Amino acid sequence: NSNCFRAQAFAIKNQKEDTLSLSEIINSLLEISKIETSNQLLTEKFRIDELIFDVSDKLKNVYPDFVFSVDYEEPIHENHLEIVGNSRLIQAALSNLMENCIHYSSNRHASIRIQSDQQLTLIFENEGAIINKQEISYLFQHFFRGGNSKGKRGFGLGLVFVNKIIAIHGGTIT
Repeated sequence: NSNCFRAQAFAIKNQKEDTLSLSEIINSLLEISKIETSNQLLTEKFRIDELIFDVSDKLKNVYPDFVFSVDYEEPIHENHLEIVGNSRLIQAALSNLMENCIHYSSNRHASIRIQSDQQLTLIFENEGAIINKQEISYLFQHFFRGGNSKGKRGFGLGLVFVNKIIAIHGGTIT
């Protein structure tokens, strides 16, 4: 029966998404714990745009119909794209933000704008349901899920980890 086959394919797709999300959460927890318990220095140098393209390629395997466009806001010198930190944690943060773009997009497209004047800024944009103003202050609290997430899969932990990862690296997220 074709309906049974579709239901099984949908269940497998959901399991793949959940496994990917849980794997990212576990890996982030382990990396954060290592840094916090050992005061490990964040000394690896890497380019943020290359990491964005790597995450995009990885997500393309799970979400083949979704398109990310990456735009450089103004001419950016290569050195301004380099950051020093833990690439695995930054990759996990990017992955979470990009997966949010996928899950909350209404048109299977998102753009990532890269700016660099005084500081490196990444802007993630997609069309879709937005969080209401009253909920913004709760975004980085454990297990919080906004009204726009009704009917969507998730654990309410992703932005908590993203916030922590960005803070560890001396940045902010809004």
